[in-house]
Order: sequence, then structure tokens, then C-alpha cells
Amino acid sequence: MNKDELYALNFLSTLGLKELEREPLGDSSFPDFSAKDNIAIEVRRLNKQKVIDGDRVQLPECDKSIITKIVRDELERYEFLIPNSISVTLRYKRLFKLDKKAKKHFKKELKRQIIKTTLSRNFQNSVQIVPGVSVVLFEGKDTTDYAYELNIIHDYDLGGEVTKSRYEAMLVVINEKNQKISSLKDRFSEFWLILIDYISTRVDKYTIMDLHRYTAIKFNFNRIIILSRINKNQWLDLLQC
Repeated sequence: MNKDELYALNFLSTLGLKELEREPLGDSSFPDFSAKDNIAIEVRRLNKQKVIDGDRVQLPECDKSIITKIVRDELERYEFLIPNSISVTLRYKRLFKLDKKAKKHFKKELKRQIIKTTLSRNFQNSVQIVPGVSVVLFEGKDTTDYAYELNIIHDYDLGGEVTKSRYEAMLVVINEKNQKISSLKDRFSEFWLILIDYISTRVDKYTIMDLHRYTAIKFNFNRIIILSRINKNQWLDLLQC
């Protein structure tokens, strides 16, 4: 059971569903869970979509620890150039490439930018270090216990045009799952879809209001629930709002 399925299972338990069973029709099959009264429940992550080579795919999670470690190491190496504290904002887009060659280039360009910025005192400029990754250095007014602070790590693909991103992601997931329901209508009486939202942290009444601006999506589900990935008490049912 992956972490999204476990999270969804805990959420479903709070709804009072009985006789929850994982993968009732076999491993890696649709649906992910079933519940009393022949309810089929599928769980999917709602990720921002991106068109790659003509296909719309979900953006994978990015291991930002790779780039944050490089940034921290380089800042520590050149902290003697920093008279006051420096706040660092790191921004990245997913699917950036950081193989061995790219890491070497990343370090070189980051070093050049740190030295150039601290010596020229020309702060607050966003500089692309490698395609998809940029940093901004801000100078503090006072000295602190730390020469620098990695203040903000921003994923470009997490925010921005949130409603459009949600809508496009829902289209992909619902169209894919609709096809699987038709062959199981004799087996289950209801079909639920749980969408764990990795596009935004906000799930509230305004989510529905925003989505209603778009053309209605055709679906075969009885319930479609958008569930916050950080708080299982924040959720809404698209079909009951």
C-alpha cells in the first residue's frame, strides 16, 4: 500500500465506512478499495499535468534535496564573503536534469553567482543557475548566528493557475477511470473517486466555485472527492456541492 492509499484509507475510516477491503479484485487492479454495500473506491493523486512529446502526463515529485544540498554547501564555502546575513530563495521546475555533468555545472554557476552578488552588493536578482533552477539572494541588515538562511524553496509547478491545473488533471484521471467502470457495473453498486490534491493546499468552497467556470466533466462516478494532502479534514465532494 503506497502512502496515498494509506492516507485515503485513514480518511475513509473517518467517514464511517465499514468492511473496507484493499484491492478486492486482485493486486494492482481497479478499484483500490471496496466497502460495505458494494462501494468501489479508487484513489488517485491529483498532479499538475504537462504535455511531453504530445502526451499529457503527470509531473513526478521532485527530489529537491539534491539541489538544496548543493546550495547549502556552496553558501557555506563562501560565507566569508558575507558581511551580514543573507536570505536565499530557491526556485525550481520539475523535470530539471541534474546528472553528474549538470551537477558540476550547477556548482560552478552557483559559485560564480554567489561571489558576483556578494562582491557587487547587487542583491534581489533572480538568476537561472541551470534550466529550471534559479536562486535569489537577499542581504540582511544585521549579522545573525547564521551567515545565510535557505528561506524559501518554491516549486513553480505547484502553484500558479491552480484552478486550470486542477481541471486539466481531473480530465485526465476521470476519463481514464470512466472506461474501467463500465465493465464492473454488475459487480459494484457505487463508484467513488478520491483525488488527493498535490496541486494546491487549499481545498474549500471556493475550489468548487472556481471549477464551475469550466465545462462540466462527464463522469460515471457517484462521488468524486478532492482531499487535501496535508489535512484529511479538508475535503469536498464535487457532486454534492
